[in-house]
Amino acid sequence: MEDMHNKKRAVVAYIEITNSSVDLILHDVESENINNFKTWNHLCLFTAKNYQLKQFIELKLSKEQYTEIGENLIMRLLALEGRLE
Repeated sequence: MEDMHNKKRAVVAYIEITNSSVDLILHDVESENINNFKTWNHLCLFTAKNYQLKQFIELKLSKEQYTEIGENLIMRLLALEGRLE
């Protein structure tokens, strides 16, 4: 069995912008070595969510949308650490 103490898992977030919308994408990644965080390997797509471009770039998403983003991030980080109950 793989020793997870030698690796670190994380979530990478990025956006893809079109003329009228933004996709917020979260991917699970894993470091090669806990002492070197320069190289990360893709594990899987965690989630992708589409937003209206104008709302997104003007930081005018609803409170519920911001809450959902934060909850998804924290839940995934806990899951990657084996701590989600």
